[in-house]
This record gives sequence, C-alpha cells and structure tokens, in this order.
Amino acid sequence: GKLYPADGNKPEHFSGTMADITERNAKDMQRYEVLKEQLQELQKQEIFRVTIRTQEEERKRIAESLHNGIGQLLYAVKLNLSQIDLKQDNMEYAQFQKAKRTTEELLNEAIRESRRISHELTPQFLEDFGLRESIRDVCRRFGQFMKLKCNFRGATAKLDKYLELSIYRIIQELILNVVKHAQATEANVEIDQGVNYITVVISDNGTGFQVSKSKSKGIGLQGIFNKVKLLNGKYKIESLNGTKVTVQIPVRAADN
Repeated sequence: GKLYPADGNKPEHFSGTMADITERNAKDMQRYEVLKEQLQELQKQEIFRVTIRTQEEERKRIAESLHNGIGQLLYAVKLNLSQIDLKQDNMEYAQFQKAKRTTEELLNEAIRESRRISHELTPQFLEDFGLRESIRDVCRRFGQFMKLKCNFRGATAKLDKYLELSIYRIIQELILNVVKHAQATEANVEIDQGVNYITVVISDNGTGFQVSKSKSKGIGLQGIFNKVKLLNGKYKIESLNGTKVTVQIPVRAADN
C-alpha cells in the first residue's frame, strides 16, 4: 500500500474524497428524512380518510336502523291504530282487544329497538360495569345468532377510559363482522390482558376469505384496523378453515 508522509498528514486528494463522501451521506440523510416525512404525512391522510369514511358508514348504518327498525314499527302502530274506531257500531270488544294487544306488542318492540340503538351509540354498560362485563354483554347479545364463547385471561386492572372504549368498539365490530359476513355457526373471543399489552383473538368456523382481497370485499376490516393503528397496535388475519383475527394493543392503566 501507499506510505503517508512521516508527519502523519494524509494526501490532499484523500481528504477531498472523504469530504465528498461525508457530503453525499449528509444529502442522502436529508433526502431520507424528507421521504420519511412525506410517507408519514400520506399515512396520516389515509388514516384520516378511512376514519371519516368509517364514521359515515356508521352514521348510514344507524340511519338505516332507525328507518327500517323503529320507523317501520311506528308506521305499523299507526296503521293498526287507524283500524280502531270505537265510534263504529260493529266494533266488537274482542276485535278491539286484539288490536290493542297488537299495538302494545309493536310499541314494546319499538322500545327494545330504541334501547338497542342507544346501547350501540353510548355504551353506558361499559361505564357502569367495566370492559369485561361489557364484552360479555356483547357476546350474550350476538350469541343468539351463533354459538359464541368469550374467555378472559390475565390482569383485571381498569384501563384508560378512552382505551377501554376503543377496545370495546373494536371487539364489537369484529364480532358484528363475523355475524354479518362469515356464515359461521361457532365463534370464540379470547381476551388476554397483560402488563403492557391486551391481546384479542376472534376466530370462527365460517367461509373465510382471501386476505389479499379483504379490502375489495367491503367487509369493514380496513376501518377496524385503522383504529388499531391509531392506538399503536398490531393485527394479523388468518383465513384458511374459517377466519382468525389477532389484535394486540399497548395498554395504559387508568389514572387514579
């Protein structure tokens, strides 16, 4: 190899090469930081768009529930009441009693439907009884459509209020997704609350789907998983014999 002068100084051309490399590295780092910021901005915009779209879909679903549920029940009440006319000479008492019972049944059904929609919008049950009992309540309500098991493991410490609500919504929407799309007869919900993470696993014996095409199926998974991302969580989808969705979210205990 080449020998350097006894004074230890490197040749000028070598120093110039080092300066060029340093300058290139600095420029590369600047470009990298710019690209990183652009990518993060694009991700934020995408999450924002999906969040808005999910909120609009939720509003549409609630509007349909009001129209198809309560709206139609109240219209049926109106039609039934229009048949009751005590001034008619031929209005028999038995006929009146039958119309009255039908009206009461329709109104009771409208009240139940109103409570169901209210429960979905403002889960007071969560505020009063906590996350575990609220999830058990979800499993009981959806259990009328299929065999649904719900199991808990790990800590029982109360979590941050916003975090509990987010986890509750994610589990509720994932179970609803199974009911609406999976054609399953059985499903399992496993919740494991650790010190640093809460892990949710929801599996079913339904038809499954191609994970790579999940966005195009319009089954709402993308909106759910964007909520997971906003919570700095991770998710995994497996669909072979049925579907298995795993969600892991960092936890923070509630402030005392």
